[in-house]
Amino acid sequence: MPAKQTHPALTIPLWLVMLGLGAATLFSLLGRMHWFLELFTHFPLQLACALLAVTATALILRRWKLAAIAVLSLLPNLLALTYYFPSSAYSGEAPDLRTVSYNVLTSNRSYEEVLTYLRNSKADLLFVMETNPKWVEALTPLQAHYPYTVKVPRNDNFGMVLLSRHPIVWHELHQFGGTSVPLVHAVVDLNGRSIDLIGCHPPPPLGARMSSSRNAYLKKLSEITGNTQNPTVVLGDFNATIWSPFLRDFLKATSLHDTGHRHGFQSSWRRYNPLFSIPIDHVFHNDGLTCTSRQIGPALGSDHRPLIVEFAYRGDAL
Repeated sequence: MPAKQTHPALTIPLWLVMLGLGAATLFSLLGRMHWFLELFTHFPLQLACALLAVTATALILRRWKLAAIAVLSLLPNLLALTYYFPSSAYSGEAPDLRTVSYNVLTSNRSYEEVLTYLRNSKADLLFVMETNPKWVEALTPLQAHYPYTVKVPRNDNFGMVLLSRHPIVWHELHQFGGTSVPLVHAVVDLNGRSIDLIGCHPPPPLGARMSSSRNAYLKKLSEITGNTQNPTVVLGDFNATIWSPFLRDFLKATSLHDTGHRHGFQSSWRRYNPLFSIPIDHVFHNDGLTCTSRQIGPALGSDHRPLIVEFAYRGDAL
């Protein structure tokens, strides 16, 4: 007896969903070609979950061709996710340096909650983004514990503040292009040893102009990072996931190590919304350091979460 045919009312919508997910996957593979296509590179987890659901449904309905196409579309997304598949534990060494990177969100009004969290973070260095004058004022009490500061208040979303328990012996501010988006580069005396810390917040790639500005920012950042001689940490909200071809270009040019690589998917932006939750906050380092711990902090009123990373000096870099 031939298999009973499923009513088209069930399969046609499934095909339409499959076509949409297949197109999104194809766009993600062509992300270098256009800023709009690059947006699709950031969501392999969401695409993979949706394609798994389509595959399972197609198998239940015995739509073998549809299932095969779904599996083919699934593979590039699974391959992208292998970047975060756990393969090794963090170093068990005692940390020499603890950093916190946090985009507080300019419109966030949870000043006391953020202040309390950062005060209790036990970090050596705090890098805080989207700090307008109100946020800079709200963070001022931290100077009792972090007396060395670099403040760049702005009325847009690109202000930043660097706070350190240890002396900042030198710092320089860079601004890029027509947007004048800043970057802070500081050298910190950490118990007699110099550490380069570079805090950044490139523009989001929303439109051709801002995407071009983001990419120019990353190129300039690679030049600055390439000139550092000390153990170096580069941290901030990069407005890009590791699957962006332009962020990958940055890492290739600098030979920096990603503290998140092979240590599980740790989303830092919009964790409350699984459809859009992606890891766009990053902490990178050079060969002078090794990562001993990395974790995502609590919700504090922002669309981002704090990113807490600890480091130890590498023995062969002493």
